[in-house]
Amino acid sequence: MTGNTPGQLGIYGFRNRKDNTYDGLSIATSESVKEPTVWDLIGERGGKSLLIGVPPGYPPKQLEGWRISCFLTPPSAKSFTHPPTCRPRSRRSSARPLHLRHPELP
Repeated sequence: MTGNTPGQLGIYGFRNRKDNTYDGLSIATSESVKEPTVWDLIGERGGKSLLIGVPPGYPPKQLEGWRISCFLTPPSAKSFTHPPTCRPRSRRSSARPLHLRHPELP
């Protein structure tokens, strides 16, 4: 969501090479994205965004708005939302809709 190609970002998938070998594999995280995203640009112009499950979303970076990290979030993660108070009532997957609680959510 930056408008850059995978080559420009250096991110080619969820598993990336740390170096030029096949042994040095790593998982792409939100910290791998060094360019501004669409929601960063929206925030700079005073807008807010709501991101749910947009990879790579862990660890959740600050933004103007709300973010729930993606399927790449480790099960042991203590924090998986921004702001931390914006979290689902349950982390279990279900067929029921996701209910968020945060006083600023529309």
